[in-house]
Amino acid sequence: MRINTLIEMIKNKIDHSELLEEIEKLKFNNFGCHWQLEDIMEKALEMDLRITLETAREIADKIENSFDANHGINWEIIEIHIEEFYLN
Repeated sequence: MRINTLIEMIKNKIDHSELLEEIEKLKFNNFGCHWQLEDIMEKALEMDLRITLETAREIADKIENSFDANHGINWEIIEIHIEEFYLN
């Protein structure tokens, strides 16, 4: 779900619990500045690996917890963390 959909839900006064649930989903699916869990999943597919959304979230958490501002988050960092996940 995207921000525009959330805005529409607010404008239409959708049930607050439903709105909060959608916000949590959005929060769960994003990490870093502009990266999304789908980016990790796509990179894994390029590496001939199929991963779940939950696995992508675990990898994203690891990326965020070991963040180094000198290197940032880029495709190479994502690939390294996917490899590390499967080596452990």
